[in-house]
Amino acid sequence: MTYKLLVSSILMILLTACGSDDNNSQVTENINQIEEDTTAEIVEADDKEVTTAEIVEADDKEVTTAEIVKADDKEVTTAEIVKADDKEITTAEIVKANDKEVTTPEIVKANDKEVTTPEIVETDETDEDNTPITVPAPTLLTGVFLDSAVEGINFSTASQSGKTNEQGEFTFLVDENITFSIGGIELPTIPAALYLTPLSVFDTDDINQTEVVNLLRLLQTLDTDGDASNGITIMDSIHTLAADLNIDFSADDFTTQVATLVSDSGAANQTLVDTDDAIAHFQLTLNDINDTEMTSCTKTNAKVGQSGFFDTRAHNVTGKATIIDDCTIEISQFTYDGQGPVVYFYGAIGHQYADQSAFALGKKLTGTVFNNDTLTITLPQGKSLDDLTGLSVWCVDFDANFGQMEFSN
Repeated sequence: MTYKLLVSSILMILLTACGSDDNNSQVTENINQIEEDTTAEIVEADDKEVTTAEIVEADDKEVTTAEIVKADDKEVTTAEIVKADDKEITTAEIVKANDKEVTTPEIVKANDKEVTTPEIVETDETDEDNTPITVPAPTLLTGVFLDSAVEGINFSTASQSGKTNEQGEFTFLVDENITFSIGGIELPTIPAALYLTPLSVFDTDDINQTEVVNLLRLLQTLDTDGDASNGITIMDSIHTLAADLNIDFSADDFTTQVATLVSDSGAANQTLVDTDDAIAHFQLTLNDINDTEMTSCTKTNAKVGQSGFFDTRAHNVTGKATIIDDCTIEISQFTYDGQGPVVYFYGAIGHQYADQSAFALGKKLTGTVFNNDTLTITLPQGKSLDDLTGLSVWCVDFDANFGQMEFSN
């Protein structure tokens, strides 16, 4: 305003001095133009609201609808490119903000406040040319929690939380830890990874460890339809029932601790799944995991290359088993009529297939007729060739041996 008054005074002096009507008229028009011009294309204003400017600098007042805006102390909105140190900024394509929340920018620099959804982030560090160093935003990874795929179990990391989906999937960032829970039943916190199982939860390779077995039994028991072979689903109502539970998976009275939860769960199973059945199911799940992180097939064991033939005891079982590498066995010339309730290849030492140390390999054989066929089976995680001397076509329900073989050179 001071600037306008000064110009107006000068022009009035000129008007008086010149005396010409034409000149007076021209000068008057100039004065009026200056007095009325409030929509400057470029405006500087430190202490007053400024609007509709194409380029605006304003330190102490609200600025709106600017295409390019600099404002240190007031809210700025709808700017395509914005710099603001002390106020919230929204809908900016490129934003720098040190002291306030910044949202939806494609590129963001923010030192002291939450920053969300950036694709590229500028850090406080600079290179030798004093140029800010940019780093890629952390990559969100997807892992799977398996007994079968477990749907509906809670998970929590430093950045992610929720329930696993029907594929048993959860999300995490690199180097995060993760905690799984069912209501108040919180499992040990472990490093997040692409594949996690009850073995991972208790940091062991021993499938017979008490804590592992009890977790397997509980998960399979709480499955909605009671058929873990088609996946395990934990209903929301079970989380509510377990809200105040704190279970010790290593305790001798584990069955008693979970009895009420199991009976009130509304799941198909009203008592805990049997230990042997739980382990057998889990071993089959591990057999299906074809991930190098879970299985390493070298050829270092002395048994590699050994083989033997099945003797026939029931259901026309015949064939030959050959050890291909440290975790793979080929079954060739295999014949079996597919009969029997629940039948698998079983491995054991000294043909003790009914012993707790025996274990299933490969998929369930029941219902499939084999006639001089060849198939490949894989040792489950936590098992090695040292854990067996032979194989059996084994009926789990009746501890019946349909045919067995011994490995030898």
